[in-house]
Amino acid sequence: MSSRILENPVLTRQQRKRRRNRMLCVLLSVIVLFLVIVYVIIARSGYWLVKDDPFEHVSWVAVLDGQEADMERTDFAAELMRTHKADSVMVLGRRVFRDKYNADFYAADMMRGGDLDSSRVFVLGHNDPSSIEEARTIIPWFKARGVDTVLLITQAPATARISYIFNTLSGTKPYFKTVDIQHFSFNPATWANEREARKWWIREIAANILARYDLFFEDTLTADSSKLKIYISMRDEALQRDPELVQMAPVKPVEKIPVDTAKTEKMDAVAKPSETAIADTMKKQDSLSLKE
Repeated sequence: MSSRILENPVLTRQQRKRRRNRMLCVLLSVIVLFLVIVYVIIARSGYWLVKDDPFEHVSWVAVLDGQEADMERTDFAAELMRTHKADSVMVLGRRVFRDKYNADFYAADMMRGGDLDSSRVFVLGHNDPSSIEEARTIIPWFKARGVDTVLLITQAPATARISYIFNTLSGTKPYFKTVDIQHFSFNPATWANEREARKWWIREIAANILARYDLFFEDTLTADSSKLKIYISMRDEALQRDPELVQMAPVKPVEKIPVDTAKTEKMDAVAKPSETAIADTMKKQDSLSLKE
């Protein structure tokens, strides 16, 4: 009791104030550090959504529906075919009007250059409402054909989710790769500064969570021959509509054999009777006719 009475009240108030200031500084430091960590995590999270697999050559490319008016996905697939990095392309698209599908418009624009083999381009119109349903549609077909690797082309922020969906349902047989086509709509390094990219980020974060929930109890898909659909190339489809479109194989020109002109003239001279011999023969025939 006596020690409290002897304490200087001014010093006590100063100590309490310093203690509060120190606690406030520590609290503010923790808050700032937390905000910095959150900012770094959110800024880097753009790369978590993008899965860019390296590849040199793939046998099949699947272009998923949803590209923008620039046709950036089919353009990318067409360039892979021109540079011989892909053998065949399947273009997918939902139904938009009666019997018309997005895939029809995508493929028509893709073939506009006229330098791609239409027998290696397949068009798949469908009514699948989600990426999971798209996977259910095409995975059994690829399994039945024994395809080893398929490159999926979709929007950059959806690549990680799409890779998870397709490889979960396929059991990595075939293995589905994804690629960042470097489209301006989403840059994983600067997405936080762009409004449309922020919308993509929010949608894909939610879609990733839902995809893992939906596929938690799913089994690997199998190739059931009784349920497989038949997909044909653009060339075969065109031939079914008009059989006269079959292009005849070009006729090879006949090679000319070099001829020795001197030898030919000599042979002609031997084989061809002379004018004197012809005249003698005609005189003999006239004399015989007179005698008769």
